[in-house]
Amino acid sequence: MIDQRTLSEAMAAYQKDPSSSSSLDPDGDPDSSDPDSSSSGLVPPDVPPPPSGFDIWYKVFLWCLCSSVFLYACASVVAFFTLRKHKFGRFYSLMILFMGFVLPLTLGAVSSASVAFVYKTSSFGMQTSHAVMWGVGQTVIHAFFGVTRILATL
Repeated sequence: MIDQRTLSEAMAAYQKDPSSSSSLDPDGDPDSSDPDSSSSGLVPPDVPPPPSGFDIWYKVFLWCLCSSVFLYACASVVAFFTLRKHKFGRFYSLMILFMGFVLPLTLGAVSSASVAFVYKTSSFGMQTSHAVMWGVGQTVIHAFFGVTRILATL
């Protein structure tokens, strides 16, 4: 464990003579002969900055929307072919398809915003695989609640 006094003494010594802690060429680059020397920054220069909250929200929301439309389109096709001879039942497939758009535009947008908020405040980067996981996961959970009718029992 680092003592606070030791840390402040080291910082004061570095501020007095910064050239003593690392070997630099006259042009300011780290000396190539010292393999242990590194740049003074904490983040390497080739690492991109973390994405904005809107970018994270957009990735997750887009995956939620696409997976929801795909899942509900498949369900509406099955419903249409099952109920095609019924007088009013064949139109039930349109309601299923409609809900495939409404759920991600409402619940998906809110839950994607909360995921983006957590990622942004934690300074995490959003990889594409994570966006897929969150977006498709939201669709699976929405479909689970729709199929099991858990909310109707409350």
